[in-house]
Amino acid sequence: METLEKHKELTMSEVRDLGYSEFNPAYVVAILASLPGVTHSLGPIILKLS
Repeated sequence: METLEKHKELTMSEVRDLGYSEFNPAYVVAILASLPGVTHSLGPIILKLS
């Protein structure tokens, strides 16, 4: 995802607001969290690219 690469961080709300998944952003975040170099936190749900 371009936004994650550019900002090095992406929240579940941003996934929804950017239109990647309007109805189930948690599913998209779970898939992205499994990518190499992506870490996550659960409260709040945030992806970070290292």
